[in-house]
Amino acid sequence: MLQVSIFVCVGWILSVCLHEFDHAIVAYWGGDTSVKDKGYLTLNPLKYTNINLCLDK
Repeated sequence: MLQVSIFVCVGWILSVCLHEFDHAIVAYWGGDTSVKDKGYLTLNPLKYTNINLCLDK
């Protein structure tokens, strides 16, 4: 059961990375070069996180 949970979580993270990368590449192809400057043209899952959303203010 643990192996299935790990497999599902890794698959989910990969699918979110691909999804966000697709948004970035379409924006870049459409002329928005800010996505390249922000580093969104990557499959690194840490690039798509925002630590400020996790902190209580």
